[in-house]
Amino acid sequence: MSHLPDEERSAGRALCTLAACACVASASFFACSGPKDGDVFVGNFPSEATFQPVSAALEARCGTLDCHGSFYRNLRVYGKDGIRAGKDDVSGVQNTTDGEVQLNYDSVVSIEPEKFSDIVTKAGQDFDKWIVVTKGTGSEHHKGGSRFVKGDATYVCLLSWVTGTVNMAACAASVAAVVRPGTPPVDTGQPPDGNPPPP
Repeated sequence: MSHLPDEERSAGRALCTLAACACVASASFFACSGPKDGDVFVGNFPSEATFQPVSAALEARCGTLDCHGSFYRNLRVYGKDGIRAGKDDVSGVQNTTDGEVQLNYDSVVSIEPEKFSDIVTKAGQDFDKWIVVTKGTGSEHHKGGSRFVKGDATYVCLLSWVTGTVNMAACAASVAAVVRPGTPPVDTGQPPDGNPPPP
């Protein structure tokens, strides 16, 4: 039981209520504040000059017409087997152009640019949390399923680009591992079930 007069208790409650409202208002103001008008985000991204082999890996893994080689995806991958930038270029016919590699670079760095810039700045720390990796490895729902796994050639190719030294062998291996429609199977000397032929 309080020994304060009613007026003092009411004033104390009003002061506490006012202080709580001020805290909520100031938290709301700072939580909702964004960049000032005219501010432009300038990110720290991997080199565009070294992107071509990375683009080739993404084209092979993700760039077909039924996947990210489509206008209907946020991450668009242009190239020979997907969406084409030139009006005279036909999917499946002409090789990927330099302009399409540029568009792929722009598309990749535009997906979660702030997060991606932070990953690049921290030399690959949290690479596994970048949406291209979470979706590509299937750790986050992805309509196309898992397109690569942690530690494989595609993963190493992407990570090496992000950390500043492209692993050309990994990028080439990523492309080589994809079997394209109409490509004859590689003769391994083994039957399709993997068992050696009987003597």
